[in-house]
Amino acid sequence: MQHYNNYIKLIENNSSKNIAIDIDRTVSSIFPNHISCFDFNSHRTGLLLGNVQSGKTGHMLGIIASAADRDFDFFIILTTDNVRLQKQTLARAFQSLDTFCICDETDDIRFMKNEMRRPVILVLKKNSKTLSSWYNNLISSKFLQGRAIFIVDDESDATSLNTKVNKQEISTINNRISEIKKLGNSSFYLQVTATPQSLFLQSELTGYRPEFVHYFQPGEGYLGGDFFYRINEDINDEIIVPYSIQYTDEDELNDLRVEESHLPEGMQKAIASFLITSAHLFLKDNKKSCSFLIHPSVSISDHEIIATKISESLNDILYAIRYEDLFKDSLKYAWSNLAKTKPDILNFNKCYEFILDILENQKINIVTVNSNNTYKNDFHEGINIIIGGNAIGRGVTFPNLQTTYYCRKSKKLKLIHIGNIVALLDMIEILD
Repeated sequence: MQHYNNYIKLIENNSSKNIAIDIDRTVSSIFPNHISCFDFNSHRTGLLLGNVQSGKTGHMLGIIASAADRDFDFFIILTTDNVRLQKQTLARAFQSLDTFCICDETDDIRFMKNEMRRPVILVLKKNSKTLSSWYNNLISSKFLQGRAIFIVDDESDATSLNTKVNKQEISTINNRISEIKKLGNSSFYLQVTATPQSLFLQSELTGYRPEFVHYFQPGEGYLGGDFFYRINEDINDEIIVPYSIQYTDEDELNDLRVEESHLPEGMQKAIASFLITSAHLFLKDNKKSCSFLIHPSVSISDHEIIATKISESLNDILYAIRYEDLFKDSLKYAWSNLAKTKPDILNFNKCYEFILDILENQKINIVTVNSNNTYKNDFHEGINIIIGGNAIGRGVTFPNLQTTYYCRKSKKLKLIHIGNIVALLDMIEILD
């Protein structure tokens, strides 16, 4: 148990003992019935199911460490085609699994020189060029002959499945993953997601429908959908929005797009709340970072316009505070609102002094993160306003993220008829 014990010790030292206990519970549940009995002569598929942002990465790394103690020595972690998410996962693997040879997408020389002396983990995006390149590397190395391949597919319902099945064709990413699975004499394919519906509706013949499901409960202090959106059945099933959510006007995005206009009210309130939160975290909790995520749309032009407007507005706010005392009321309102559920919040006057200082000394970082700007900062330090679209989307995490502004409208719901009732019944049976 060299690899797993080492991993758990690092989690206890760097995170918490409770997280280590949660991971150990998951590993202890999965291994006896599904991995310890693997025959190294077949291709198996399973699902690790967890809530959104509930620590799935820590659990899947724990499973990899334990599998390495049970004769698996070649692993691939697949992420969505998102540079930041791939680098984030790579960094987590380096921090937690120091008994492995961990390879980035360009580490083919490191992989070859290791010669399988240590268990290997490749961290790859689900990108056609990347997967094709490593398919060729693996063939030429001949290291997989007679070996099992253990693939952990993070966000496995995103791009991994055959999206052309109704055309009697095979989608590119699905084909690439299938080709890599076949390079070994056997494979264990562990899907990881919080949204598994499409996985259960796969045919068994595809090899992408999970044979088993393990759901792990989120740890202590987890805030999920039940917290942010709760339903009170006493008043006609009306959705009661908790203190943590404030709605913006329906057309606020259009107002943000007008370059010469002032920031709309919803954005002003969000900035005020973020500034107060930053003051509390830095002065009272001794944090080194605080982040504000703005996800207005997928349009890069929107990101640039909004970044410029916020930068100009911060200067206007400083002027208003210093000479006209106008924005102070907005800050006081934000402070009072936060104090309703945070009674020990830092004194308002101290918050106010801190905000004046960071505005005057330009200590607020405004960053756009998209395909035009692959910003490499990990945001572990500083007061950060991060603006972007898909690049800051699914699976990507930000340290000390306290405020999120989201003004995209969802599409209208459509009634979808699913004819394969058997698949739905099987899905219910698996979950039971």
